[in-house]
Amino acid sequence: MRDRASGFSLLEVLVALALTGLILLTMGTLMERQIKGEAYLEQKVAAAQLAFNLMEQFRLDGAPSEPALKEGNDEMGGWKFPWRRKVSRIGPDKAYRVEIAIGPTENALFLEKWTWASH
Repeated sequence: MRDRASGFSLLEVLVALALTGLILLTMGTLMERQIKGEAYLEQKVAAAQLAFNLMEQFRLDGAPSEPALKEGNDEMGGWKFPWRRKVSRIGPDKAYRVEIAIGPTENALFLEKWTWASH
């Protein structure tokens, strides 16, 4: 009988490479999902900040004399967003409902509603 040479056989090397490839592919997929999720969250945070800025601008401008719908496009955090601000009066006092939607009309990224009373 011959003495077997020390080392790995070709089959063992191929199995090890296949397992390594599978692990690397799985890790790459997970990293890709995390990067996409992080970008989406950054966009949501920028949209929320824009909504709060629009509300503050509404407060600074003062209450409108009649219900109003205002639309525009703004940039926040490197993202460009279309937005809509709908103001409607609720009750006889100077109380208003303000709805701010950030993003496309059919699929808003951020939607916020406030009730505001002017003094």
